[in-house]
Amino acid sequence: MRQKRTSQSEVSREENFNKTPEEVSSVPQKRLSQTPCQGNEDQEPCEAYCNQNRPQTSRTSQTSRPETMISANPTGISNQTHSGNQKQLQILCDMIKMELSSTPDFIYFDAKWRIIEILREVQKRNLIHSKSDPGNNGNDSVLRGICKCPLNALCKKREESGEKEAPRCRIRGPSKAIQCLILALSIKYIKEYKRKRSINAEKLAGEEDIAVDFTQEDQDALQPALEEKPHVPFVPGENLNPDGARRFYELIRGRRSVRSFDANRKPSIHVIEDCIRAAGTAPSGAHTEPWTFCVVEQLAVKQAVGELVEQEEHINYSTRMHAQWVTDLRPLQTNATKPYLSEAPFLILMFKQTHGTTPDGRKKLHYYNEISTSIAAGFLLCALQAAGLCSLVTTPLNCGPALRRLLDRPANEKLLILLAVGYAAKDCQVPDLQRKSLQDILVKY
Repeated sequence: MRQKRTSQSEVSREENFNKTPEEVSSVPQKRLSQTPCQGNEDQEPCEAYCNQNRPQTSRTSQTSRPETMISANPTGISNQTHSGNQKQLQILCDMIKMELSSTPDFIYFDAKWRIIEILREVQKRNLIHSKSDPGNNGNDSVLRGICKCPLNALCKKREESGEKEAPRCRIRGPSKAIQCLILALSIKYIKEYKRKRSINAEKLAGEEDIAVDFTQEDQDALQPALEEKPHVPFVPGENLNPDGARRFYELIRGRRSVRSFDANRKPSIHVIEDCIRAAGTAPSGAHTEPWTFCVVEQLAVKQAVGELVEQEEHINYSTRMHAQWVTDLRPLQTNATKPYLSEAPFLILMFKQTHGTTPDGRKKLHYYNEISTSIAAGFLLCALQAAGLCSLVTTPLNCGPALRRLLDRPANEKLLILLAVGYAAKDCQVPDLQRKSLQDILVKY
C-alpha cells in the first residue's frame, strides 16, 4: 500500500475538502487536520463523528426529534443492509482520502468540485423523495439531522443566512448508498487520470510526433502500407564535384529572408513545380511522405490569406506573444502588417498530414510527420535558392485552421509553414546579421 504524504499541502487539502467553495475562497491559507468519518468500536463512523460535532440544542428541540434521526431507516431498508452501506461508506472514505492526499493540486481540486456538484444533486433528489414518502407524513424533521460530517458539509446550505444553527443536510439511508457510488466513481476518475498522466510521462522523447496512439489490431490482420517487394541495387545520384560541398555552401550562403518583393516580376510556374519536386525527394518516416504543397497564385486568394494572417498577427503582437518575444523581433523590423503576402508572386503553404489512406481504403499512419515535412521544407528552400528565387519563411501563430478552411484542405492536414516566393524588389533591404561560425556549431568526437 502506498504511504500517505504528511506535507503541509496534504493538511491544506484535507481542510479545503471540508469547506464550501465560498469558505475556501475567503480563507485560502487556513490549515486544519481534522479527519473525516472516523468511528469507534461502539458507533458507526459517520454517526460517531456527527454525534461528537453536533451543536447543543434546547430540551424542546431534542424531544421534537427522534433519537434515530441520523440512522433512521424510513424506507424499510433492513438494518443489515443499512449497516452494510455504512461499512462501505467507511471504506470508501478511507480510499478517497488516501487518493486525494497523494494527487497533484490540479487533480485534487478538480475531483473535489465534481464530488460537491454530485452531492448537491443527491441532496435535491433526497428532498424530492422525502416529500413523496408516505411514511414521512409531512414531518421533515424526522428526515433531517444536524450533521457536520465533512462529506455532508459539502452539500449546499439549506438554512437562511440569519439562522445560528449549523448547516443541515440529509443523510438518510438511501443517500448513503448513493454517496458510496459517488465516491467509487470519484476514485475511479482519479486513478484513470493519474494513469493517463503516468503514461504521458513515460513516453519516449519525441514520441508525440511518432503517431503511436492508435487502436491495436489483430497481429494476423496487419498489413504494411508499402508494397512488399525485393530491394533493388543502389544507384548514386548526380553531384557537384569536384569540390561539390564547397560549391553548395557558396550557393546556399547567399540565401536571405526577403520581405519586399517585385510585384512586376514573376517566375514561371514550372520553376516552382521543379522546386517542389525537389522538396518531395526528402526522407520521411516509413516513407509516408506526409506533406502537401499548396501554391497560391491568384491575387484574390493571396489577399484573403493576408487578411487572415494580419488579423491574427495583430492579436499575437498585442496579447499572445510575450513582451520579450516582441522585443527580440524589433531589430528585424517585423510587425503585424504583412504586405508581402499580396506582393509576392507565389505563396506556398506546406501542410503536414497527420495520417493518410492506403489504396485499399485503410488508415495510413504517418510517423514523424512534422519532422519529415520540416526536412522537405529545407529541401524546398535550397531548391528555390538554386533557381535564383527569394523566399520568406513564416509560421503565423493560430492561423492554421482558418487557412486550412480557406483552401478547403482535409482535417488530417495541419499548416506547418507559409512561404512567400518571388524576386526581391530593387530597393529591398535586409537586416545586417552575422551567422555563427563553424566553431560555434560543430563539435568533433
